[in-house]
Amino acid sequence: MLSALLLLAVPAAALPSRLDARAVSAASWTNRGCVQDGAARLLPTQLPDSNANTPDICVNACAAKGFRYAGVECESAAIAKLTADGRQCHCGNSLNPALGGKSSACTSPCAGNAGLKCGGAWAMNLYENPSAAGPKPVGCYADSASRVLPTRGANTNRVATCIADCKGRGQAYAGLENGSECWCGGSLPATTAPAAKCSVNCADGPCGGFWALSVYATGATAGPSTPVSSNAAAAAVVGAPNPAGGGGAKAVYAHFMVGNTYSYTGGDWTSNINAAKAAGLDGFALNLGTEDWQRARTKDAYTAAAAAGFKLFLSLDLNALPCASAADATTLAGYVAANARSPAQATRGGKVLVSTFAGQQCTFGQGSLDAGWAFFRTRVAAAGVNMFFVPAPFVDANSIGKRAWLDGAFNWNGAWPATGADLTTASDNTYLNSLGSKTYMAAVSPFFFTYYGPPPKQPGWNKNWLYRSDNWLLATRFEQLLSLRGRCDLLQLVSWNDYGESHYVGAIGKDVAFSGGWTTGFPHTALLSLVKYYAQAFRTGAYPQPQDKLWLWSRPHPRAATPTNPTNARPQHWDWTDDNLYVVVTLASPASVVINAGGNTATWNLPAGLSKLRIASAPGAIGARIVRGGKDAKSYNSNGQFSYTNTPKDYNYNYFVAEA
Repeated sequence: MLSALLLLAVPAAALPSRLDARAVSAASWTNRGCVQDGAARLLPTQLPDSNANTPDICVNACAAKGFRYAGVECESAAIAKLTADGRQCHCGNSLNPALGGKSSACTSPCAGNAGLKCGGAWAMNLYENPSAAGPKPVGCYADSASRVLPTRGANTNRVATCIADCKGRGQAYAGLENGSECWCGGSLPATTAPAAKCSVNCADGPCGGFWALSVYATGATAGPSTPVSSNAAAAAVVGAPNPAGGGGAKAVYAHFMVGNTYSYTGGDWTSNINAAKAAGLDGFALNLGTEDWQRARTKDAYTAAAAAGFKLFLSLDLNALPCASAADATTLAGYVAANARSPAQATRGGKVLVSTFAGQQCTFGQGSLDAGWAFFRTRVAAAGVNMFFVPAPFVDANSIGKRAWLDGAFNWNGAWPATGADLTTASDNTYLNSLGSKTYMAAVSPFFFTYYGPPPKQPGWNKNWLYRSDNWLLATRFEQLLSLRGRCDLLQLVSWNDYGESHYVGAIGKDVAFSGGWTTGFPHTALLSLVKYYAQAFRTGAYPQPQDKLWLWSRPHPRAATPTNPTNARPQHWDWTDDNLYVVVTLASPASVVINAGGNTATWNLPAGLSKLRIASAPGAIGARIVRGGKDAKSYNSNGQFSYTNTPKDYNYNYFVAEA
């Protein structure tokens, strides 16, 4: 810990050497347990290190200065070898929201009493003044799959964050479960559970247990009811979590397949760039493959982007580009250098931003992955480029931060769940914990379905699977990353134009890579205005003022349907998806929202702001209406454009997207 190194020479006069009878003791404060600290510091004020340090000494010193929190901690592992452990005392009136999770590393003895524990390396025994403590729970409640509080908030290990989240959703109660789950609602059961069930403590208060909720009043009046008028399977998530603060300059890019631009002219590039700018994107990550014409199209892209004030950077596609020899490193460095001085080149800290897709197999003739990529950096430098390298190699995320040749990492597979369950931020946290102070680029995506057959079918890529894209994946994923905004500065939307994997948000062009069978008639451009809503929140830390808008998306047939004339076998993971119509709505003021999937209909009374709705799919058209004062403020019906059917001709797990 650098701060410990700097303070070793400072006299320890700020800490008393012993306590008198009038002193405040640790036993008189609330013990919040062992929690995570970090370089950004959980508590902002560090007192000079002391060989007399104990929890009592530290709490007394922080109390004398009027602080709410006190924490004891040891030196870094390196310094601990040279001097006594447990010498640090930290104070503060608030907790850094990026830190404070549970830790089991508080094993170091205190410098002033070896029989007591004073934290560990980046671990703190935390104490809180009970007279200055935050809100108290109204009770402990047993939870179940049917949920005491029905609305899921953003994952957090902060009571205050969960309360603010639920209050922002207009809900009267906030509940913490299992130390990390936040739930919101407007009413509570009549019976509480034994307090012992809520045995988990967060840094700023009790936060539930296994199937147990520590419930707090938010101070908001009871939120609007959300009655379902028909179809009990319909569901709603009302409100969106507030973006976290902190971190550095933010940017949102979209992955762009240069391989799908063979017929592009300069005008095509300008059209796509203007659409991306209108959607609030900062630039494109240009996925570059092997063909010479791709480099020609890339040059055209930089020319168009420079004229439009738009940014670009290369994403070297190492599933296609060779990277086995030293000559390959020189070739790739030349690709990086070709447009690096363009005014359209994206930079980070004044350095040329470069990324990859894959690269875990690259050695560039140097005998190992790490040696190979270190050699590649020397070739880029020799080409006159000062590079900021944020690749996406598929290596162990727990160790990726130890690789000296990268300045950060892009978590490509973080955009979709790799199972039949909904996506969480687990992989994000693994990357963030491994990278430390290095840059994290997170992935966000709306869908994933690819339906290429095996050889000899054209093109013979044998990619035939889906990833679960349910429960408003695009919106839910953006909201997850907004909760990590203080630690994550770069987002990459996957993708702008990868039609083959169905996660495109740009207009479907002429070069569709043999994917017309599942993309024709399935536009996604309606998502661009929703992307803009979340991109602004990520970039600025605040959502735009909501307007009346509706976004709808649906697959065209049930997951278990049997087509009459299938092109390929049933896609892998077909059972990872559910048969629902998904709707996202933003309201300028409270209104009723009615959605329908065929004959299934549901109605909610919703507050201003954003809500996410779903209903089971059924044959027929899809539609939605915003009703205020007995009149439709906005409406959409897919008649003539899209119809859900139980008897398709071919498999298609792509989504039709529309907006009102």
